[in-house]
Amino acid sequence: MRIISYKAGSWRRWAHSTRTWIRRHRLPWLAAFCTSCVWATDSLSMAAFWGLTSFLVVALALPRAFVAVAVVIGGWCAALHWQALNQVAAQRSIVASTLWTNFEARIEKITQSPHGSWKAEALITSSQHQPSVEKIILFGQSTAPQLGETISTSGRWEPIPGPRNEGEFDRRAHLARHGIVAQCRISTWHTIRSPNIGWKLTARARQGFEKALVEGIDAASEEAKVIHAMVMGKQPIAGDTVVEPFRQTGTLHLFSVSGQHVNLVAVILWLGLRWLRVPRRHAVFFLIPAIFSYAWITGASAPAMRAAWMASLFLAAFVFQRKSDLMQALSLVIIAALLIDSQMLFLPGVQLSYGIVAVISIGLSLSRHLLNRFSWNDPYVPRELLTPWQLRCENGWQGLLQSTFISCSAFVGSSFLTVAYFSMITPISVLANLLLTPLVAALLALSLIATALSPLSNTAASWCNQCNRWVARSCLVVTQQCASIPGSHWVISMHRTREDTLRIFDLPRGGSALSIQGKKADALLDCGNARSFSSIVLPSLRHFGQEPRTLLLSNPTAGHSGGASQVLEQFSLQQIVAPPPATRTPSFRKLMSTAESKHVPCTIANPGTRILLSPGISIQPSHVPPAQDVPARADEQNVIYEMDFHGYRWVFVQDATALMVQDGMDAQKISRCDVLVLGRNRLHSPTLVDLIIAFRPRAVVASHADFPTSESIPDDWQAIARRRKVVLFHQGQTGMVTARVAADGSLTLRSFLTEQTCHFASPLRLRP
Repeated sequence: MRIISYKAGSWRRWAHSTRTWIRRHRLPWLAAFCTSCVWATDSLSMAAFWGLTSFLVVALALPRAFVAVAVVIGGWCAALHWQALNQVAAQRSIVASTLWTNFEARIEKITQSPHGSWKAEALITSSQHQPSVEKIILFGQSTAPQLGETISTSGRWEPIPGPRNEGEFDRRAHLARHGIVAQCRISTWHTIRSPNIGWKLTARARQGFEKALVEGIDAASEEAKVIHAMVMGKQPIAGDTVVEPFRQTGTLHLFSVSGQHVNLVAVILWLGLRWLRVPRRHAVFFLIPAIFSYAWITGASAPAMRAAWMASLFLAAFVFQRKSDLMQALSLVIIAALLIDSQMLFLPGVQLSYGIVAVISIGLSLSRHLLNRFSWNDPYVPRELLTPWQLRCENGWQGLLQSTFISCSAFVGSSFLTVAYFSMITPISVLANLLLTPLVAALLALSLIATALSPLSNTAASWCNQCNRWVARSCLVVTQQCASIPGSHWVISMHRTREDTLRIFDLPRGGSALSIQGKKADALLDCGNARSFSSIVLPSLRHFGQEPRTLLLSNPTAGHSGGASQVLEQFSLQQIVAPPPATRTPSFRKLMSTAESKHVPCTIANPGTRILLSPGISIQPSHVPPAQDVPARADEQNVIYEMDFHGYRWVFVQDATALMVQDGMDAQKISRCDVLVLGRNRLHSPTLVDLIIAFRPRAVVASHADFPTSESIPDDWQAIARRRKVVLFHQGQTGMVTARVAADGSLTLRSFLTEQTCHFASPLRLRP
């Protein structure tokens, strides 16, 4: 008797429906295949392998003609990306050895700092040196050129330097994805061609738009910063207190003109046109140029232009009377982007924006039946029998459910990438996005109204901006309250090591910073100046998921403590240990006032006071300059710290003078150590021989700076260290130095640039 399976029919129906769904959604699979081809061309990663494997499986359900077309388009994308990689490699070979040349360039983007310097992204139009690079970064101190202006100048083309510290933002790789491999500092230039009418109108429109947004309110206020950031994408300066609450709530994307802004502007204009009784098909012909104009006037950033193209494809469905599909529009934009510029696929912003939209689209398609179950009214009652109030409640309730699901989908879609790139996960973003979206929509609407009223009446524009000021303040309050909720954000790093680790940063101009990573708590010894902390130290701390609770300062100069105020703003410090208050620089005085306002205890370094940082890690000041030495220079108010790192003794001389070292030897406060960390005093640096005699270290980590010359390491130090059988880490060559203690108690020091290593099986037996 033949056995009949009752499940055979259900499996057959499921396979048929799956095959039908795949055939109806071909473009997403084509976009995924093209993405995998480009990814495999750039680097043979597991993501590319699984992408190609998935397409091969899905191809069994697709028509052969479509599979053939997909292979052709995917191969074309891969070939274009291979060509782009070779072009970047060829341009890097041009500037591998720095060369001086005369050239002409057209300014395409320019930013000016409050201190008078400027930085511009320029397109090379002609050059004395052939072959030439295509794009270059220009730095200058004189009067800045205008946007779109073609200038003639001369300078030394230099390769863009890479990171010297682990976890530091790789500016060289980021700019290479944009086709920029060289930079040049120029002192003088003269105009070859003035900007054409298009560039002039663009610059004038942007200036007028920026001015109209803050008409009648203080341009330096926090509310004005929020308005400029949300409407124009004008980022606040590094370390600004406005940024941190948005970062901790996962809403920092609101500070750049992205797809959400473009979509909100389109919705605002759509509602206005519907209120004017404009037909839907006719409104589309106004909306598409309007959203491109908004993207252009705000700087034509890549996220804004991508969002404008995707919104245009989505709206074009109404013109051709087709059902709009978000996933199909996204797939078309991805394929077009890979054909035009495949390098953008590797930018974090592109991956986040495309990934979130894809997850939202998939989530909405899967949740339609689920959302219908939570109906406001009885689902068996026909809509024709509902009252107007019941219809409004139903539409509002469904809109709230849909917004909540979109916010949850965005959180799920962005979680992996935010952990990978930013070492943070923000569950509060689900609530924060729900609360901020209507506020941002109101802010954009009021900004557009104020801009329209500005040429007609400054008073009316000012009244509108006063209302917008209240909306911006509401955005700040919402993010601050959400960020203050316990568990709103978690620091989760994929790069944090299990072992306790020390990282000695390599900072420019003789700056100093050292991070101590323990099992229970983290700490910072010095933090560099404000610029070094925001651009080097802070990204590295976030990369490794470190949150310092203790800040120790060895020197009141800006190179050691200039970024301390930013440390207070970025982290929840529990204590600060500072040098004596005999000499205090402006940055040091600012730190004291900020610590007092935040109620963070600040104690003066006291010799012999041991501070327990984490199990197995303790530190104490071994030499402190006299507090009554008021006439002393700030560079001479240096504290020498001694640390016990799982039995290994470390001494941090930093910028101590030769006299300080001699005083410590005379007072018998200096004993032998395993590792000596030192900087260079600009006037009275001790010699390496004196330091080796005083501390008898097994390894020395010395900071180096080419400028000023007093901060550079003498040429004979390598030979001296070799004769004395001491391992010297010259940070001008090695970059960051990392030290880890293994489970067996051994200590390993490793450099970041040269892979120089030093291994100690056990600590020295030191005298008490």
